Order: sequence, then structure tokens, then C-alpha cells
Amino acid sequence: MNCATQRVLSRTGWQQALHIGDAMEANGIPVGEVLSSQYCRAWQTAGLAFGTFEETEALNFEPAETYTEAQMAAMRTRVLPLITAPLSTGQNRVIVGHDDPFEAVTGIYPEPQGVTYVLRVNYGAVEVLGAIGPDSWPQAQ
Repeated sequence: MNCATQRVLSRTGWQQALHIGDAMEANGIPVGEVLSSQYCRAWQTAGLAFGTFEETEALNFEPAETYTEAQMAAMRTRVLPLITAPLSTGQNRVIVGHDDPFEAVTGIYPEPQGVTYVLRVNYGAVEVLGAIGPDSWPQAQ
């Protein structure tokens, strides 16, 4: 996708992405796979925070201002398998995406931008355990 036609990360966004990756590492949070949408802000965030990522079209949002029930269902159908796929023991999956697909799966509209949600998957059901704001991560030591 052409970054010149999209909103890109601000200087603050770049700093927050670096800080999130550093804080996760400093706190011993094991990261397995990192998935990102194909939009520039998402993969830039994933790259800055974690160094490596895989882009997937499934995390892209629908091109609309307001979503129909069918569009929300389509986003849920695309994203839910990424969230519920089995993980190696002791690993976490990081998904860097957008507000609307996340809302389609969880019913929560994520705010502020850059918020991290911690999810638990039990037999295909997604439970939100908590959220960490982009500036609320502990300082990396």
C-alpha cells in the first residue's frame, strides 16, 4: 500500500512503538509471532516495536465510514481465527491492527490509539483481561 496516501505515524507514535517493544522485552513478556495489517501505520508500529512482523490482509479494515452488520461480521470472520489460533507454550501473539476489526471481535472500540489489549482465548471464546495505554507501560530498565 502507498504510505503517501495514508495517515502515517507521528513522532509520538514512533516513540510509543519503540517504548512498547522495549517495555515488553524488559518485563520478560515473550513474543512469538507478530501480525500486522497492511496499512503503513500498523506495520511501521510492528517493525519499530518488535523488529519483525508478518503483514496480513485479514487485519485490514473495511473501506467505509460507517459499517453495516455484514461488514462487521466480515471483519470478525477474518480476524477471529488470527486471535484464536493455537500458540506455542509460553508465547504470546501480538496483533497490530485497527480499531474497527478489534471492535468487531470484542465489542470494544479501542481508545486511545496505540492501546494494548491483553486477551485470553478459551475454547474459541475471547476474553479481554485488561488494557495498557501507549504511555502507561513501565519504563524499560
